[in-house]
Amino acid sequence: MMQQQLLSRRHFLGLAGAGAATAALAACLPIQPEDGIESAVAEPATEGLTLSHWQPYSAGSVAAVESFKTQFEERNSDVTIEFYPIYWSAYWNRLASSIAAGGEAAPDIFHIPMGLVEEYIARGQIIPTNELAISNAEIEHNYLPWTVQRGKRGDDYYGLPVDIQTLVMFRHNELYEEAGLDPSAPYTDHADLLEQALTLTKKASGKTEQI
Repeated sequence: MMQQQLLSRRHFLGLAGAGAATAALAACLPIQPEDGIESAVAEPATEGLTLSHWQPYSAGSVAAVESFKTQFEERNSDVTIEFYPIYWSAYWNRLASSIAAGGEAAPDIFHIPMGLVEEYIARGQIIPTNELAISNAEIEHNYLPWTVQRGKRGDDYYGLPVDIQTLVMFRHNELYEEAGLDPSAPYTDHADLLEQALTLTKKASGKTEQI
């Protein structure tokens, strides 16, 4: 176990990251040492540290995060998590403007889809996770490689996944039948899905009219 060190707000900014694949909950979840993996987090010697956590609103996730927040603050009495669930329609504009303003206006930790991680890294809008919060060894031990690889640059991780979304396919029966496809038939594989998608796509005068 490493010696105690002061965990500043700047240290924890390293957890600002990527969601649905995001690093957001990494600061809220208590990290437990795994077999053969030594935790990078000592008992925090913090002094009134406050961290802001933003994510899009949903009733289920709010209840879960409030529970994590309570557990974390009970174990870390000098740390306060300011949790801001924001409705999707306002979330992206608020996030962009707060990051542009910088300083205290920007959240320390926030959710974004994994597909946006590279873009945020390229623009310098997130910084790597800090070894004081979670070590590379812990990340590589506790997460499947494919869930974190998009958030890795060199030896640094810029975000951690916090949830998994189930994708549901809706079919428009009339459009399927118009294209000569059976809307009740399951896809045989990804190639079949792609072929049907291309069949259903309509373009006219260089413009896509249906996807």
